[in-house]
Amino acid sequence: MPFTFKLSKRIARIRRVALMLPVAAAFACVAGDQSINDPAQASSLITISAAPTASVELLRDDFEDAGFGARGWYDFASTPTLTDTTHIAGSTHALEVRFRAGATTPSWGLARRLFPSSPTVYVSYWVKYSPNWVGSQQLYHPHEFQIMSDLDDDYSALANGWMEAYIEHNYQNGGIPRLSIQDSRAINTSYGSLPRNLIGITEDRSIGGCNGLSETYVVASCFSFPPWYNDKEISAPQVWFKPTPGPGYKSNWNHVEAYFQINSIVNGIGQADGVAQYWFNGTPVIDRHDVMFRTGARPTIKFHQFVMAPYIGDGSPVDQTMWIDNLTVATAPPAAAPVSVPVATVTVSPAAASVSVGQTAQLTATPRDSSGSALTGRSVTWVSSQTAVATVNASGLVTGVAAGTATITAMSEGQSGSAAVTVAG
Repeated sequence: MPFTFKLSKRIARIRRVALMLPVAAAFACVAGDQSINDPAQASSLITISAAPTASVELLRDDFEDAGFGARGWYDFASTPTLTDTTHIAGSTHALEVRFRAGATTPSWGLARRLFPSSPTVYVSYWVKYSPNWVGSQQLYHPHEFQIMSDLDDDYSALANGWMEAYIEHNYQNGGIPRLSIQDSRAINTSYGSLPRNLIGITEDRSIGGCNGLSETYVVASCFSFPPWYNDKEISAPQVWFKPTPGPGYKSNWNHVEAYFQINSIVNGIGQADGVAQYWFNGTPVIDRHDVMFRTGARPTIKFHQFVMAPYIGDGSPVDQTMWIDNLTVATAPPAAAPVSVPVATVTVSPAAASVSVGQTAQLTATPRDSSGSALTGRSVTWVSSQTAVATVNASGLVTGVAAGTATITAMSEGQSGSAAVTVAG
């Protein structure tokens, strides 16, 4: 029977109070249900999800007619809404996703579509938001698109699968692109209360937070409704869907692309080498190559199901709309958007600096690949360990605030480098 959203308003409220941390640390959760058995056991020494040499289209929908069922979509409450009043150039219709005030979903609910199983998946679409778009007005939601695995049933409960990837944004005076990975059915509770780090102990575990994290600079949550849920979020360091007219304005048609590549498994152990990428109008804004999607307990798992699942758990704060056009799902980005070389290290120079109160010093961050070669065009985020002593802006300019020492860190694609700054009174 058709599935109604598992994440209700009550779950959304629980998630609001779940402790979220940017590194693998403790979570504020309580003990819950028994562990869930894995559907498959490790059967090979090495399983590698290599990037495909050519892109193969898995599904496409230009939303030109209302025959959703005939095109393979299913599980919608009513026929998804099409409009001819707004669409991209060369199109005549677009999909309309209207959240009435207080609604958690559009009138048609969600829509699923299966595609041939693949260890990699590339998604491309055009999206536009109404001028009054404010999202959920929370640090979570709205959900937009989800990709589920071939170990999940065709009607599996959303947010409670063996492997799910999310493509969405969170609106905080502008939309911040976000990719999330979730494997709630893989959570192992047999080792005691959660969260419990099982990395290095067993591959019969989740990778989303409740059983430990391999990545740094992600936000993870772990909570019991029951059952237990967990996920990890990778967000762009800044707003890209702009709140005011101009380039990137949220109410323009903007092109979004995302790519996921499942991590490899070596000697039955999952390796943190999966890929998660997001492009905004052709500009890479998320580019991670250190992501875990699976452990050695599920060596054959692949992506298999695409879900259009617009959802605001607490109800939409206003009557607002998003539109989607020219959706494509494939095995890889087109040749014009190749998978980039990952950042292996970040060098900050100078490694040490001294300034007086009120003075500035310029630091420079250089992302490098595994061979030490400098990489260009990579996003860098700067943070100060002691903002009461020294601050740093988005370009690495440090300003002395008060006498003392501070560590200035530059982060790029999950890697970081730092410099020691001394401020003289």
